[in-house]
Amino acid sequence: MGTEPLYRYGLIAIAALLPTYLVRFSVLGIPTNVLEVLIIGVTIAGFLQPTMRRSWKEVMWVLPWPVATCLLLFVAAAVVSTIISPHPETSLGVLKGWILVPLLYAAQVYIATWRFPKIRDYILNALITSGVVVALIGISQIGTLDRIRSVYDVPASLALFLAPLIVLAVFTRIKIGGWQINYLMAGTMFIALLGTKSLAGILTVIVVLFLGTISLRPHIQLTRKPLVLISVSILLVIAVWVSVQKTSYLLQPASSAYVRLQLWDISGELIRENPILGIGLGTFEPAYQGKLHERFESFKNSRSQKKPLSEFVYRDPHSLVLSFWLNTGLVGVGAFLVLHVWIFYQRGLKFSVALALFVLILFGFTDTIFWKNDLAILHFVLIALTLGSLRQYKVLLPAQQIEG
Repeated sequence: MGTEPLYRYGLIAIAALLPTYLVRFSVLGIPTNVLEVLIIGVTIAGFLQPTMRRSWKEVMWVLPWPVATCLLLFVAAAVVSTIISPHPETSLGVLKGWILVPLLYAAQVYIATWRFPKIRDYILNALITSGVVVALIGISQIGTLDRIRSVYDVPASLALFLAPLIVLAVFTRIKIGGWQINYLMAGTMFIALLGTKSLAGILTVIVVLFLGTISLRPHIQLTRKPLVLISVSILLVIAVWVSVQKTSYLLQPASSAYVRLQLWDISGELIRENPILGIGLGTFEPAYQGKLHERFESFKNSRSQKKPLSEFVYRDPHSLVLSFWLNTGLVGVGAFLVLHVWIFYQRGLKFSVALALFVLILFGFTDTIFWKNDLAILHFVLIALTLGSLRQYKVLLPAQQIEG
């Protein structure tokens, strides 16, 4: 047996423990966290198994070439952005924690789905369970906080984590003792999502649930389909009711909507100044603050332009395209987008995982969906699981060959 069972259980446990990145410390002066240590430990356990080492080599060599090319270009762009960064220590931390370590784990998830096909369902269940636990902590804050945030520092982080997992739970059958509980788990997470008052998150989940339901003709009984549509409609009514206050707030001159417009405007200015390589990995915050300071000085001296909005420090531009372009340059954002276009173009994707990945992309129009430890891992894992379901793709080996 060796360490092989430990390796499998470790991969599953990591999926359930994504928020443990919040427990931070240093090893030999290098900042790290519990999640990174778990991933490295599980990787070592897999490396100690000769059968796993062979699987890694065999499966990675048959990775579809468009995927391999996009990932290599993305990593290369991130490395270049680290080299040119005005804040190399910050960039190295981002490269390690948000790109290399997440890719290391996701690659092993992809490989494991070939050697142990059932592990995919266990990992999905672990992800959903993690979301439920985080949601319950958030629900316990209702009444004490205006916008709940659970274990995170801001409500948006909770919304970003829960949104794809809600959709994943709705379309993933989970049973305990003969009882199907995935809808209960999805409902629990949706209550927490409402508590975040993230209008973008709430509407994204509703839209994707609706689109997913009406496209399920081959997968859902006609007698159940109207019931699901009614349930989604009820959720929509609840979401609109909860979001009325937030919508009225967004119309105010200093709301988060106007702050986003300023974020996007300054981000566009930064891109025009650095169109090819971006500004350096993980350096948006100081670059943005510098531009904002210049605008305040210009307004102070001339009064010829609109006064910039005063706001808290923002770590990202709240936009998928802008964040990837600024962090990894034109090559990085291009590789990331082409990768997703290729994935969604394929047939044979696991429906629930593809929808969850689509939630992240749709959410990315108004928020940053990737540049954080748990979100980066979640994103890459969803990609790995979608690739693992493409066994009809002509260049992939059948799972039986890997097991043999």
